[in-house]
Amino acid sequence: MLIACIFAVALALTPIAFRQGGSGGPLGLTIAAAICLFSGLGAECLSHVLTRLSSPLAGQLSGMSIRMFLPLCVCLVLALAGFSGRENLAFVCYLLAFYIATLVLETWLAVKRVAEPSATLRHSTR
Repeated sequence: MLIACIFAVALALTPIAFRQGGSGGPLGLTIAAAICLFSGLGAECLSHVLTRLSSPLAGQLSGMSIRMFLPLCVCLVLALAGFSGRENLAFVCYLLAFYIATLVLETWLAVKRVAEPSATLRHSTR
């Protein structure tokens, strides 16, 4: 599902990428998609494991931190390297678009995962 979400967003952004140059072009779009896909897969795996082993809150918070870490590090590296904001604005917007799309999908998956009844839950309140 995550791959399909990334692909759909990339497909929607492709016409914009072909009109851009540099990091805002199709290669920048592909790199931003790969960064968010890698972060999303890592976040989803960690969130799934921690939700099953400890608590849903730990799973959600760890997934959120993993999902944010790599895109923020890329933006930090671009800022520290001295690139101007206009030069990489399209690339940062691609990262933001992919991040928001994966955030929505992964939040929906997390709510769905937590809402599943557990075998250890008692169904009576006595």
